[in-house]
Amino acid sequence: MTIQTSKPVSSHLRAGVRALSQTLAQIQARALALALFLATVAGCRQGDPAGLDLSFSSYAQTPVVLTEFRVNDVVLMPGERVVQGLADLNRPHENAGVSVWTMRLDGDGAILFEASWVELLSHRAYHAEIAVPVRQLQRNALDHVEMMPVFGPGGLLVIASDPMPQTGTETEITEITEIHDAGQICAERQPEQDRDYTEDPTELPMLKEILDFDRPAGRGGGCNQGEPVR
Repeated sequence: MTIQTSKPVSSHLRAGVRALSQTLAQIQARALALALFLATVAGCRQGDPAGLDLSFSSYAQTPVVLTEFRVNDVVLMPGERVVQGLADLNRPHENAGVSVWTMRLDGDGAILFEASWVELLSHRAYHAEIAVPVRQLQRNALDHVEMMPVFGPGGLLVIASDPMPQTGTETEITEITEIHDAGQICAERQPEQDRDYTEDPTELPMLKEILDFDRPAGRGGGCNQGEPVR
């Protein structure tokens, strides 16, 4: 009869313990890395936004030619752009055109918006600057802030940031009626910049179509001599 010594058994046991320890160390390292990643993501979500989703609209009776638009002194819209919407009749999210911008924003600070425009039908030019706290702006699934400058009568500028619709089912989007205006201001008149864009309807893209548009009656409001009209 052969009697095995305990030495080989002990060697196998020590090897197994070492392998198990290495596996546990790898699991702990991966768990720590995952925890740090999730903490970083959570910190970004609660702090600085990853970007800006920007769209433009107007009141039904106040189409404009946007001549310049700046965010934190950065020109986002060079050149001239015709804006026609139905923001006083069909909110939220009544404008389908969205531009996505990746830019550094301070989650605890404010965004400075600066706009210059000409009312298409009255030919009056306006300029406005308004600072809006980032926390007043809605965020989407990409952690971008959502905002829509809305141009109203008499130089009204509204920074709208409506809540995003919530998904009800795979084929149905829950309707929402809530709107959220993060800020508004009555712009300053710029008479030296007044211009009649109707003289050449082919000058800008979509200008002729917007001039020919059969606009519904609006709900009023806007500004009058620098003061809000309700």
